[in-house]
Amino acid sequence: MHRTRDMDVAKERIIDSITTARQVVGPKLRDDVAPAVVAALDTAREATAPARAEALNRAGEAVAALRGRPRVRRWQLLVAALGGLGAGLAAGIALSRAQQPAQPVQAAPERIPTAS
Repeated sequence: MHRTRDMDVAKERIIDSITTARQVVGPKLRDDVAPAVVAALDTAREATAPARAEALNRAGEAVAALRGRPRVRRWQLLVAALGGLGAGLAAGIALSRAQQPAQPVQAAPERIPTAS
C-alpha cells in the first residue's frame, strides 16, 4: 500500500511540473519560436525553388524515359512552335494572295527624248 501512495504523489508532482512548464513555455513558443520557424521555412522554400523546379523537370523526364517516350527538350518545342507559326503565316499569306484578283499592269509612259 505504501508504494501506491508514493506513486500517486510522484504522479501528482509530474502533472504539476508539466502544467507549470506548459504555462511558462506555451506563450513563448507561440509568440517567439513559431513565427521564427515559419519565417525560416518560407526562406528555405524560396531559396530551394529553382532546385525543386529542376528536380520536378528531371523527374518528369525520367518517367518519360522509363515509359519509352522520347526525351523532348524545351528548345526543341520552341523551335517546333516557331516553325509551325512560320508555316501557318506563309500559308495564310499565300492564300490571301491567291484570293485577290490580279491587278493589271500599266505600261510605263514613253519618254520622248528631248534635244538639248
